[in-house]
Amino acid sequence: MTQKEKFGGTIRFKELMIELTGHVSKISKLVAKMIDKGVKALLEDDEKAYKKLQRDISKIHTMFNDLDSSAMNSLALHQPFASDLRYIISSIKIGHEIHRCAHDAVHIARSSEFVDREKKMFNGSIADIGALGQLALNMFKESTIAFLDKKVLDFNDWKKLDDEVDDKHDEIIQDIGLIMEKHPDFVRAGVSLILATRYIERIADHACNIVEESKYVVTSEREKIE
Repeated sequence: MTQKEKFGGTIRFKELMIELTGHVSKISKLVAKMIDKGVKALLEDDEKAYKKLQRDISKIHTMFNDLDSSAMNSLALHQPFASDLRYIISSIKIGHEIHRCAHDAVHIARSSEFVDREKKMFNGSIADIGALGQLALNMFKESTIAFLDKKVLDFNDWKKLDDEVDDKHDEIIQDIGLIMEKHPDFVRAGVSLILATRYIERIADHACNIVEESKYVVTSEREKIE
């Protein structure tokens, strides 16, 4: 194959699509690790993890810019259509969703700075937050894999997962609120845990959005998980 043939339209476009998929895969794997570390930081009262995750954010910014540039090059140079066009546009959209999950992971880890596990006041709630975090992490992993595999997931199953996350989110916040009412000195810690719970719920929401994009890429149909 000559150099000219290698960089002909169709071949080069396929290379760019493989490159784009690689960017999506790479950033999603790093963010999955960040979510896991963020939740563990809260469970293990690891304040140092927050600083480490902050450094990872700069990597995420670079990786997202690479993803965006790859997508824009594919659009500008080859003017794709049909499923290829949907995949490129959706890659940019879920890149934003993944990017936000990275920031959510950092915020979750920061909550450890305001919670003293030795006081044991919120230990039950923290354990519940950890379980919720694992559920959201699993949803994130499954959603990104489905997108990369161009797979349509069962929206009924995902509606149940979304409802489960929402219900657990509400229960945890209610439990923390009751503790705060009885122990005003722990309000700062309680608020921090409520925010961590909210960030985890957001990660689950982002996962649902990614699943919706995956279906759009495959079927060209827009449908909401609600």
